[in-house]
Amino acid sequence: MMTTNEIDINSVMKDMNKIKRSDLNELKSLSAPPSGVIKVMQAVCLLLGNGKCSSWTDSQKNLSDPNSFLQKLKNVDKDNIRPSVMTRIRKTYTSDPDFTTERMMSISRAAGSLCRWVIAMDQYDKHLKTSSQTEKKTTEKQNKSDKFSRYSVSTFGHIWKYL
Repeated sequence: MMTTNEIDINSVMKDMNKIKRSDLNELKSLSAPPSGVIKVMQAVCLLLGNGKCSSWTDSQKNLSDPNSFLQKLKNVDKDNIRPSVMTRIRKTYTSDPDFTTERMMSISRAAGSLCRWVIAMDQYDKHLKTSSQTEKKTTEKQNKSDKFSRYSVSTFGHIWKYL
C-alpha cells in the first residue's frame, strides 16, 4: 500500500515521456541556474553513473542531446544501483527539505520532472531493499520451520517404536 509520500515508479517513467525537448533545452541554456537545479542535475548524474557533475557545464553536456539523455533515464538499471550511490543520494539530495518536485517545478518544469525521477529512484531502492529483507526473513522462518518439522517427525518416530 502506498502512502501519499510514495511515488509510483511506473507513473514517473510515463511522465518522463512528457518532458519536452524544449524543456531540456531551456534548462541547458541557463547560464546561472538556481542551486536547486544544480542539485537535481548532480543527483541525476550520480544515478546515471556519471559521477557527481562538478560544474554546471558538466550538466549542460549531459543535456546536450535531450533524446539521448531521456533514453538514459528510461534505461537506468534501477534494480542494481550501487548502495554507495543511493547512500549519497539520500544523504545529500533527497533528505534536503527543499529537494521536492513542487519546489523544482516552480523553477523549471524539466527540473521538477527530473527531481521527481530522483525521488522515485530513491523510493524504489528503499522498497526493493525492504522487499528483499522481508523475503529473506520469510525464507529463514520457513527453513527453521521445515527443520523443526523434520526433527519432530524423526523424534516422534523413535518414541513411537518404544510404545
